[in-house]
Amino acid sequence: MPKNFFFFILAFLLSIKTAHASSLSDNLKDHIYSSELGVYHSSLNNEESEELLLKQLEVANECTVSPGYCEHAIYSLLITAQIKVRETGSTLAQQELLYLQDAYTQLEQGGENLTAFDVPLSFVNIRISLMKQELLKDILIANAQATPIEFKGAYATLLKELESNQFERLDIPFLSENFNFENNLSRAYLLLLQSILSSYSQGNILSLQMNELMSSTIAETLNKPGRAVRCENCTTSFIVEYYNDYSPIKSFGETSVAEFVSKRSLAIEGFDNYRIAFPHYYVREIIPFLLGLKTYVHENAPYFIDRTRNLNDLSDNERLMVFKEIKDAIKSEGVELSLSSIANMTFRWLTATGQMESLLSSGVKLASLRSGQFDPGSHNKIFAVNIFTNVVLKKIPRILEGEVLRYGCSRSEWRLPTVLYMLLEDRCVFTPTFKKGVFSITASTTFHEQDESEYVLSVYHKPTNTTLFSKTISNKQEIRLYRAALGAFSTKDLILYIHNNNPEVREDIASIQLSDLMFETGFGGVIKNNVFYFVRKLKTPEFNQFRAEDYGCPFVQRTKEQQIDCLRDTLNTHRLPSYFYKNMESIGPAFSGLHTSLEDIIKSEDRAKKEAERLAIEELVENALSGQGWGSGNGPY
Repeated sequence: MPKNFFFFILAFLLSIKTAHASSLSDNLKDHIYSSELGVYHSSLNNEESEELLLKQLEVANECTVSPGYCEHAIYSLLITAQIKVRETGSTLAQQELLYLQDAYTQLEQGGENLTAFDVPLSFVNIRISLMKQELLKDILIANAQATPIEFKGAYATLLKELESNQFERLDIPFLSENFNFENNLSRAYLLLLQSILSSYSQGNILSLQMNELMSSTIAETLNKPGRAVRCENCTTSFIVEYYNDYSPIKSFGETSVAEFVSKRSLAIEGFDNYRIAFPHYYVREIIPFLLGLKTYVHENAPYFIDRTRNLNDLSDNERLMVFKEIKDAIKSEGVELSLSSIANMTFRWLTATGQMESLLSSGVKLASLRSGQFDPGSHNKIFAVNIFTNVVLKKIPRILEGEVLRYGCSRSEWRLPTVLYMLLEDRCVFTPTFKKGVFSITASTTFHEQDESEYVLSVYHKPTNTTLFSKTISNKQEIRLYRAALGAFSTKDLILYIHNNNPEVREDIASIQLSDLMFETGFGGVIKNNVFYFVRKLKTPEFNQFRAEDYGCPFVQRTKEQQIDCLRDTLNTHRLPSYFYKNMESIGPAFSGLHTSLEDIIKSEDRAKKEAERLAIEELVENALSGQGWGSGNGPY
């Protein structure tokens, strides 16, 4: 859950009247009845409604077990409900069947939400956030304001308390809510709470392996020969205390080693300051080391990510990919052994076969659970969309919306007519990320109705006749296809389909055969209105003499060098931003209705160039034979 989730619910909870204590079961009923699940209770009496509530909690509980278990569980319950309707025909049986049918249909549609799971989850999450706040506060008080050296994390600690029959935290004072063990709904809630805590505490393979490696490295440092053993499972999670200068109100959160190292700040809204409560035994050796690692990572991050981005812009998994590159650099540059050792141990699993669980976080909820290899949550193995509010991809352009720009941007052709001379690059056609192992696609701005619609990109696996992944992209967005995430497939078996969702168009833009060449450094794609273009990074960026006019350095009566000097003086910088250079060129379009590949487009463009050269030579020869171009032009000679 987000760190500031507690503050989102705080305003809501403060509006609830809590003059009289209420039971958890009553609050749970109110929550379900007022949600999208309440419609199934409209024709039931109290006893029947409670039975359906128990079924709804059972379904939510099953959906937290594993990605594949949710679908199987709902399907099994659906079959049982169908039999029950045929046998009894009761109103309860009919409502239960309707609920399960709707849940299974929504699951089959593959969306990011599953109402049958989301509604109970939201009820539980509010209580988990409040329990977590109290837990972290109590831990700091009991441990001299420091994180315990073998702290397992808040979720795991809460789960352990419940499994040890320590139920004091189930009564939520902030909600004036009491827990009654004699109530069936309360017991069902407890089972769901434990399942969700178990899911949160386990994390994914990526986080588990990283924590284990970091923990073992810290243990090696602390538990040196001749010393008492400080910790067997040294913590990699630290409690964070947030506070204001002139207020007693505090809040508590957690951070991990990776987050601490990669983020410049852990600050959250609403609080002026924060304190990372490291374990006492970490102060002398571990904290200085983590600070050194943090410094090195941030100093070298510009070599591994786009110039206009920083580690704060990246998701947790994106940072880990950056760390891997930094680890490789550490090794090659021979930085001190301890730093190389810990970085190598921390991130070595990234290169292990089958250990890349997720390259980029896509924000898919836990709700979207299906069986099979290609469940809705798995598309983040290939796709990730980065939305930049101010149209920032690799450069920060100055957007001009004059008629010339509107005219050029709304056309599907790559270039404006020569008379208009204006280059569209980074005005409305945005430079993809040119990086080995990545095929980046950007969607242009058109300044008309197309900007209100999305493009759908799908990866299709030919041998199994299956669409593996599907993702949408809008104007001013970038989407990246990672070759490493496609390691289980041959690119020869995969096709990328691009479809325009504009209701005025509704057509397929391109059908592209994937190839290894696409993932070589220097290739990308641009969707311009209703045409997809393959683009190539220029080896040497070309200065755009017309772009300088926007900054008071027109090309009239100035050489290129004089324009550059003018810009340097105007912007007070020696190195001009890449905005002033043309950084890519179009290889050619992938025409609608034709199955094509990057290799096909390159060959086609080469043939076109050769044909143009041949025609030009033939014209020169013909003119020479006819005598054209000789003498003063007054006669044939």
